[in-house]
Amino acid sequence: MKKTTIFIFLNFTLFFYPSFVKGSIQKNLINVLHYNIKELDSRKIREKDQSLMSSIELLKEIPFDILSLNEIQYDFPGIPYESFITRGQNLVLIGQLLGGSLKGWPQLFHPGNTGVNARKRDDGTYFPDLKKLVARSYADPINFGVFPGQYATGGVSRFPVKEVHYIHKIIWKDAFPKRVLSSYKDAHGNPLPKNMPLFDKVFIHATLDVKGQDLHLILLHTVPSFNFGNQNSVNIVRNSDQLRFLKSYLEGKRLGSESNSEGLPLNAPFIVMGDLNVDYRDSKKEGALVIKSLLESKNIKGLKVDHTYESEGFAKRPNKLLLDYILYGGQGLSLNKGGVYGLPSGKVHLGCKKPRLPMPGKVMVSYKKRGKSCFLEMNKPYFLAKKASDHFPLYAQFSLEKEL
Repeated sequence: MKKTTIFIFLNFTLFFYPSFVKGSIQKNLINVLHYNIKELDSRKIREKDQSLMSSIELLKEIPFDILSLNEIQYDFPGIPYESFITRGQNLVLIGQLLGGSLKGWPQLFHPGNTGVNARKRDDGTYFPDLKKLVARSYADPINFGVFPGQYATGGVSRFPVKEVHYIHKIIWKDAFPKRVLSSYKDAHGNPLPKNMPLFDKVFIHATLDVKGQDLHLILLHTVPSFNFGNQNSVNIVRNSDQLRFLKSYLEGKRLGSESNSEGLPLNAPFIVMGDLNVDYRDSKKEGALVIKSLLESKNIKGLKVDHTYESEGFAKRPNKLLLDYILYGGQGLSLNKGGVYGLPSGKVHLGCKKPRLPMPGKVMVSYKKRGKSCFLEMNKPYFLAKKASDHFPLYAQFSLEKEL
């Protein structure tokens, strides 16, 4: 389907973040932004791919003090192309595309487990993507991905990082000994390894210094709660146990033998951001029940939105799911505002006659229908978000109060 677009630019100002002292209470405002940018690999970053530049244009419109990114490749030399020589610099390059606005900000970046079991081709290189069906036979059957560092989790913070834990080595059976894995198979039909890790990516817990006050930040991108055609897939239960780990961690409980998995301090303020890969309204999924229990907890709250994911395409009616979440809680932390950037769509079908000029702040998109060129008008942020990813950016502003 060919599309012709006309851009009408509009400036957006969402909110700013002063901090001030009122009486005996110090009140700091914290803007956070989470974004799953689809398959954000090193090639797209270095070649300034069109879809990436659409996401960069969106990021420039949304003020943030803390940024969470999912599906960003953790770059290793020679992966997936020999010409790539950097290690762990993709977040730096994203900052440069944003005009250097992230210079000096601490990074939270780890490759996790994705692609560690991927096979190399005969020439010693990894497949760069899954476009060729043969690439699937080389993919990591346990943690997905066709090369190490693919679909990694990353973040940056304007606030200093006091401490960070990258949790990814926990053995699943150590954390959940009652979980029986013998009935599940990997993508090749083989039994799962006894030392299978709980996380296919990584669980990141950072303690930030917000003007003398600790704020606990958790970044998590769980395994999809979908089987992808494998009737013996372990994905759905793995998703639910990753979320159970999160729930226990927020409650200060320790799971597994990894030394840094003891959980949060009692009543400590925290923010969780990530693609948790299950819609809490889907009662058929175990993970949905876990998220629902989190949202119904007295001590844990969530940003209320309708959906954060849409299937690709403009003309058709998209499949909508709530997969990305911002959770928060703890003493002194409260939500001021938040939402999904790019929604609502503002879509208007204009038929297949010669269209009028788009309204201010709108974009016109053409598509083919029975050989005719037909037209859609939509909000520019929605257009950019759809060009950039199948997920929308999720933002929020919090107040963190401290008695002086």
